[in-house]
Amino acid sequence: MHLTARSCRMTSIAAIAVMIAAAPAFSQTPVPASDLRLPPPGSIKVPAHPIPPGMEQKPDNTPEPPVAEFPLTLAQLQFADQYIRAVNDSDSAAMRKLIAPKSLACFNKDNEVFLDEWIGRQLRDQIAKPYKLSVEQIDPAEFIKTKLFTLPLAPTHQLDIATKVNGRAVTIGRPIVYQEGRWYEIAPCPTDLGLRHTRRRIMALNEQRQHAIDLYNSLPEAFRKNLYQLLLQDRGEEACRQTSERLKVDLKTGCRVADVLWKAMNEAAEKAESTATPKGAAAK
Repeated sequence: MHLTARSCRMTSIAAIAVMIAAAPAFSQTPVPASDLRLPPPGSIKVPAHPIPPGMEQKPDNTPEPPVAEFPLTLAQLQFADQYIRAVNDSDSAAMRKLIAPKSLACFNKDNEVFLDEWIGRQLRDQIAKPYKLSVEQIDPAEFIKTKLFTLPLAPTHQLDIATKVNGRAVTIGRPIVYQEGRWYEIAPCPTDLGLRHTRRRIMALNEQRQHAIDLYNSLPEAFRKNLYQLLLQDRGEEACRQTSERLKVDLKTGCRVADVLWKAMNEAAEKAESTATPKGAAAK
């Protein structure tokens, strides 16, 4: 999937407004935070055995060095390396350190859920190798105006990471700015309206995830094995198509169901790596 520079920008600041606005419609009458009860941690049931029996081998994701389509400065490469490392380690603390201090200054205990959800979406999917890096200069005036958030600091550039997420080609665009001798990512500051949208979006996404897990559990084992092979061969788009046709659901729902297995495959691979015996350990 090829994205133009303008479409890449939609994956960053503008996309935040689009994704938040995609939440279910609701009244703009202020709602007390106490009335917006989020599901308790661990309330979403995950499949007991998501990977089909006998199909537990590690996905083929041989590391390759990144390729810069347009030359990045050393400082930009350092930021890109730190960002990718934070995403692939699911390290929210490391991600916070990459956010501009002026962006972080707008958050407090009342709106912290917006920042947590914003960071969580960036950590949701690993950035697979090989990937391509580029940086483009951007005009802050091009960003769409929205009532959902403000920008305490205007970005001057965008880091674009062309990669594959869950087997599908994507370009991730992150707005950045150079401050005090280093590059930072820009985080949006939510308005009251944006915060209410975010809380409802979290609940809607949790419901979608549980629905995808239930649909995956309904698939016969033979189909799960076929789905596993498609993902192992990096054929994510075909996995989405076949899943949606099998379940008679739209393509987006089919992709969510396929993602249940993809995430389980990655988690199993990470667990296998973490529990593997280090070289030389047996000789001690």
